[in-house]
Amino acid sequence: MRILSLEASTSSAKAMLYDLDRVESRIETEAFPTQINRPDGTQDAEAVFKLTVEAGRRVCDGKA
Repeated sequence: MRILSLEASTSSAKAMLYDLDRVESRIETEAFPTQINRPDGTQDAEAVFKLTVEAGRRVCDGKA
């Protein structure tokens, strides 16, 4: 059984894939580029989502 964990913090996207059968895990972390920060102090939610999902894809494809 595999478990995918995704997290988006204020500074980066993180993905971890746990493989309970093989007792191993892979981790992918990507810092957010400054371009996603908005002048009002918020972040572009769509960009955060896309970067987080992409980190998940990379960790699932074994490219992390």
